[in-house]
Amino acid sequence: LGSDYALELIEKRLLRDLAPINIAPAARRRMTALTLTAVAVAVAFLGTSAAIAGRGFFVCLERAVRPNVFVAPPTHTRIVEVAPGDAHVLAATDVGVTARMEGAEPANASVYLTYEEGAWFSAPMKRVGDRWAATLPGSQVSFRYFIAAGDTRSDVLSVTVLPPPMLANLTAVVDLPAYTQLGQKTVQGGDLEVLPQSFITVRGHPNRAMKSAAIVFDGGLRIPFRGRGLDRAVAEFSATAGGAYRIELEDEFGLRNPSPQRFRLELREDRAPEIVIISPGPVAEQLPDSRITLLVEAIDDYGIVMMELHFVR
Repeated sequence: LGSDYALELIEKRLLRDLAPINIAPAARRRMTALTLTAVAVAVAFLGTSAAIAGRGFFVCLERAVRPNVFVAPPTHTRIVEVAPGDAHVLAATDVGVTARMEGAEPANASVYLTYEEGAWFSAPMKRVGDRWAATLPGSQVSFRYFIAAGDTRSDVLSVTVLPPPMLANLTAVVDLPAYTQLGQKTVQGGDLEVLPQSFITVRGHPNRAMKSAAIVFDGGLRIPFRGRGLDRAVAEFSATAGGAYRIELEDEFGLRNPSPQRFRLELREDRAPEIVIISPGPVAEQLPDSRITLLVEAIDDYGIVMMELHFVR
C-alpha cells in the first residue's frame, strides 16, 4: 500500500510539473519537417519522371488530375507545327500544307479535309526536308482540315476562301478646268476622257475591309485611296498625264487581287472654237440705219458659254 501511495504522489508531481509544457509546437514542427521531406521526394520523383518521359508525362498527369475533361493520350509521334494553320485564301488558289513533327518518325502522313461539313477526304503528304507537305487544289468554298501521322493527329483547322478584293460601283466625278465654266460631270466606271488639269475624284465600295488601296499608273504614279474600310474608298488627283492605270488593293488578311481592275485615262486637248458666219456673207450692202441680222454657227468640242460680236465702222 505504501508503494501505491508513493506512485500516486509521483504521478501527481509529474502532472503538475509537465502541465505548463506545450508539446503542440514541437509536434507541428515535426509534422512540417515530414511534410517538406515528402514534398521534396515527390518533386524529385516528378522531375525525374518528366525528364525521362518528356511531354507525355505531363499529359498523363493532366489526364489523372482532370478525369472529367477529355485530354488526348500521349503519343510516340507529336505534331508540333502546322502551316498555314487557320488561314484566309483567295478562291481557286492552291493551298500548301506543311507539318513539323517530333518524337517517333511516322511511316506516312496524310491531310484530311471536308468541305461545307460534308464527308472527309484524305490526301497523302510527302517528306520535304524536316517537314511533311501536301498541296491542296484551289477551292471556291471554305474547308476544314487536320493532319494524321503515326499514332497522332493535329487539331482541326479552318481555311476561309474569299473572292479577290475589289472596288464595286466605281464612279468618277470630273471637275473641268475653271476657264471652261462647265462645272463637273460624273462618269460611271474607271475609263475617263478629260481635259488636262481637270480634278478627278474616284469613288468605290470595297467588298471587304482593306489595309491599303491605290490607283497606280503604268508610268509609276501612285495615288492612295482614303477611307479604306467597309464603307467607301476615295482617291483624288489632278489630270496632268494620261495612260493606263490599275487599282491595287490589299485586304485586312494581306490578300491581293492577282488580276487588278484596269482602266485608261485619256487627256483630250481643248481645241479652239470655230466660228462660221452664214449670213449675210463676207460682203454685203445695206442701207444706212438698216437692221442687219447675223446668222453665226459656233463649234467647240466642249461647248460654247459666251459669244461676243466685235465690229468697226
